[in-house]
Amino acid sequence: MANKTSCGNNAQLAIKFLNEQLKRKEKSLIKGEIDANSGQTSNTQKLTIKSNDDKILDCCLRMNNEYNMDQYRVILLSNDRNLQNKALVYNISSYSINEFNNQFAEFSEMKYKFLAKNVDSANISSESANDETVKPNSAKRRKNEHSQSTMKANYQVTSQELTQGLSNQNLTARHEQSNSLVEFCIDKLKSTFGEKWNTVFPKFKGETASQMDCLNMMKNNWIGVFSDFFNRNQTVLDLLNWLTNRKNESNQKLFDENLKRLRNFIQNIK
Repeated sequence: MANKTSCGNNAQLAIKFLNEQLKRKEKSLIKGEIDANSGQTSNTQKLTIKSNDDKILDCCLRMNNEYNMDQYRVILLSNDRNLQNKALVYNISSYSINEFNNQFAEFSEMKYKFLAKNVDSANISSESANDETVKPNSAKRRKNEHSQSTMKANYQVTSQELTQGLSNQNLTARHEQSNSLVEFCIDKLKSTFGEKWNTVFPKFKGETASQMDCLNMMKNNWIGVFSDFFNRNQTVLDLLNWLTNRKNESNQKLFDENLKRLRNFIQNIK
């Protein structure tokens, strides 16, 4: 396990080094793929499609060939350094989200404000539409509900008194678990996107996010953000897929065990 971790760390360092050198236009690293003197890709060159990365790169190359590059610029936006390196070899500009924000800060700020404003407006419109579909209860129905709630009151109070101590302990433990996940997500989003992270993910509730919000955030943004922090450990992704499956929430014991396993992985990289 130690050797695998060491090998993974060394591989990440090598990928990072290549990425930095390619962005500095170090021509000695580029052999055979492009004309090192002109720095241009060949219009007749065909890319062999073997992976999803190749499909993305092929799309960039076709756009680069089809559009007038005096007016338009093809930019690959990805936090995957391997994919960045492939694009850079073919002379396609490539940035991580954080690099893009720093390079085009003024544009990014205006764009994100526009997107955030429109997302908020869409959410408000959706909520208003949902509110309009709610029909008021009749007086008779309210009376019946009140009667039923009164009949159950004594039983509910007794049940709450018997379980209050245990429930409070469980709630405290889950609150602490949720807080640790929130802190982890925010920390890694900040390290990837800088202080603009909340404009990139306006729907993520930040410090008020629930445990499930955090688990879904990690799963849905595994490739773009979180996988690098876990050295692309497939076990972590499997845990996230299992924990975010609603069918598994009913098995509370196994859910808590797998959540604990995930938290152990998180603690090991902090």
